Amino acid sequence: MCHYTHLTPFEREKILFFLAEGKSITEIAHLLKRSKSTISRELLRNAAPADQPMSYCPLTAQALYKRRRKACRPHKRLEYAPLHSYIQICILAYHWSPEEIVGRIQLEHGCRLVSVPTIYRAIHAGLLNPPGASAKFVLRKLRHHGKRRHKKGSEEHRGKFVISHPIEDRPASATNRSVRGHWEASCSAPSMGARGQ
Repeated sequence: MCHYTHLTPFEREKILFFLAEGKSITEIAHLLKRSKSTISRELLRNAAPADQPMSYCPLTAQALYKRRRKACRPHKRLEYAPLHSYIQICILAYHWSPEEIVGRIQLEHGCRLVSVPTIYRAIHAGLLNPPGASAKFVLRKLRHHGKRRHKKGSEEHRGKFVISHPIEDRPASATNRSVRGHWEASCSAPSMGARGQ
């Protein structure tokens, strides 16, 4: 388990203060309770530009740190503008479902650039809305109108028959099938020639 923590802006100001006092990297590391490699790496990677009078500036070091931190983090897929606009056009103009969009992208590019849940999350978060429209507007453009998204633990009721009475409650006369017509197959359909007679 890694217990490493990044240098704070306060620690960077202390580094500048100790450097102004003429302290060495070993002394600075001891005063800040950091390793010598951390201080050495900080002075090397976050050095001030050559045109500045000081070799190290806390503000410049913090800005460089934030820039590298942002660059190393994985970017969201829909931040890529061509992919974002392609998905938006497929939904708004062609009424494709997220499943169809993912399948088409995989067919054309040979890999899954985005997943179905990612598209649904973007729709509900309003990331695919045209200017002045709401998330419901985009949901209505879907082929299934967003009905495939269910809450966790919900039960599907579509396509199920509601049985009002159990089979044990049927009357006893229902078991007696001696009268013609109780069996569907016993009733023969009238022929076309019998209608005129």
